[in-house]
Amino acid sequence: MESGDVILFYTGNHRYRYAATVVDTEQNRERAYDLWSPEGSPGTDDGTGEWEYLIYLRDVRAIDLDSVTLHNWAGYGIDHLVGFQSLNEQGHREIRERFGDIESFLEANTISDGPIAADWGQFDTAEVVRDVATPPKTTTTVSRILRNTELVTELKLYNYRCQVCEEQRRRAVDVYYAEGHHIRPLGDDGPDSRDNLLVLCPDHHADFDYGTIAIDPRSYELRHLYEDRVDNRVLTVRGDHEIEREYLDYHNDEIVVPNLRS
Repeated sequence: MESGDVILFYTGNHRYRYAATVVDTEQNRERAYDLWSPEGSPGTDDGTGEWEYLIYLRDVRAIDLDSVTLHNWAGYGIDHLVGFQSLNEQGHREIRERFGDIESFLEANTISDGPIAADWGQFDTAEVVRDVATPPKTTTTVSRILRNTELVTELKLYNYRCQVCEEQRRRAVDVYYAEGHHIRPLGDDGPDSRDNLLVLCPDHHADFDYGTIAIDPRSYELRHLYEDRVDNRVLTVRGDHEIEREYLDYHNDEIVVPNLRS
């Protein structure tokens, strides 16, 4: 674990509720004695071992993140125990595809980024996942900032409504939530541009990823593998949002499941 890493804290009920950035770590038995145990012995909750390591954090924020979704992105099985384990490359790739970078991913799931006075005793320490450090500020980072700006603009233009079902999802009472989807994935040489971007709810974002939605490049009529209410609907597209036909062709030819292909 290194300075700049991000830790997600699991509190049960399939939710990550807090995120924080690592400032530093320290192995300090004496200080651990003072902090971790009223009996003066730093140890795990179940008494199976001593814990004499300290992690110093900054930028603690309250989040609301579904652990099942994150674990599915990483390809983890339902019984997978994460612990102090770095999220794998598959999980990172999904986050980059959907949000551009880690900070944008955290912002999308943040409820409050003000000072947090948490009851640390509520955490299940066996279910903590660590993310990668913030990348160096290179050209790549700049391009991700531009991507995030463009995505936020697009989300606001559609008022956070899914272009497939026109529903708005919320991550708090007055805070709406939607996701940006690159029609031709960035990992498949798709561009990071408005004409390759859709605004979707999490469910229909997943459907596009798995190819269970096909879309007519000319009429924008939709076909869904199993969801009748989506079948024959027309994708909502604003007049000032031009979608490049070749990216829709790529989606239909390369990503859509075979029995939906024309």
